[in-house]
Amino acid sequence: MAICMHGLDLSFMKTKESQDHIARMRERHAEERRERQFRGKRSDVPFPMFVPDIQPFVSVATQDPVVISSRKQLRDYERAHNIRQVGDDIRAADIIAENAAKKAEWEAVAATVEHGWTD
Repeated sequence: MAICMHGLDLSFMKTKESQDHIARMRERHAEERRERQFRGKRSDVPFPMFVPDIQPFVSVATQDPVVISSRKQLRDYERAHNIRQVGDDIRAADIIAENAAKKAEWEAVAATVEHGWTD
């Protein structure tokens, strides 16, 4: 649909205030362009990234432990056994160490109790 602007009165846009407003907006946009220009040399375009191979480890997810030494081998192993990594795995050693630290802390507190501490 075409809109005809012939005969439209736009004289209100020629006031001093509107001209000042337009000048301020143009200056602000020019400043934003200058800021974007000098932010840095990097762009938003993705680029290749080097990801090193994984360290060999023993997977015990199945009955037969398997040594996995590459990402391809890990990918094939996961596909063959219908396994997915979730990325928030907690190592048992971390839990054991945390529990041992809590137990030592509790024992230290229990030693200060006059009549002892029983579980």
